[in-house]
Amino acid sequence: MNRNLKVWTCKIIVDADELPPGFDYPPRMAAQNAIEDAGIEVLMNYSGWGGSLDKSDIKHLEENGYKKGSDVYYAGLMDTPENNPQ
Repeated sequence: MNRNLKVWTCKIIVDADELPPGFDYPPRMAAQNAIEDAGIEVLMNYSGWGGSLDKSDIKHLEENGYKKGSDVYYAGLMDTPENNPQ
């Protein structure tokens, strides 16, 4: 196995009862396009809405006031520039 392989993991959590078929395609392709725009070849790209929350996810949501049916918006919370100095 090539020791230079890098695997990026992204977990997106939404509060929804149903999602349209193929709904993972747009964000997945946006990520792939961004990587390819940086001049890096994508060898594999797959996703699906079958993931699950781990204890850390649940703790983070609860500590930040998430309650089912609330209007709390989390997308990008962990990736703000002040949290990730370059």
